[in-house]
Amino acid sequence: MKTIAVVIVVVVAGLCWQVVRSSETIPERELSFSQLLEEVKAAKIKKLVVYTSGEIIGESVDRSVQVRTMAPPNYTKHYDVFEQNSVDYLVRDDSIAWGALAVGAVIGSVVTILMIAGVQPFVRRRPRP
Repeated sequence: MKTIAVVIVVVVAGLCWQVVRSSETIPERELSFSQLLEEVKAAKIKKLVVYTSGEIIGESVDRSVQVRTMAPPNYTKHYDVFEQNSVDYLVRDDSIAWGALAVGAVIGSVVTILMIAGVQPFVRRRPRP
């Protein structure tokens, strides 16, 4: 029983530590799309993540600020600017993975049913006279 308590305390402490570490973020600055391209040309931006929705999140060379903007729909010339200025960029698909959500819902339902079924014998047990 003590082992289980120690494991629970360690897990909770680990989760709390992750929350504390995640709160240490760098300042964020909203830019227009043209301002972002100017910062890239001026070598102030080192890394970018371009999402398929058009959102672009970047990191300054000295990591002092995070920049954020939206690219115009169906515009692709900014990739040439990124490559000409040696900016590391990554394109990510940010659409929702409905299949993963459905699998998670099914697994959650099955686990809930199994938990209820596992508790039933203990709940229905009658005390001995």
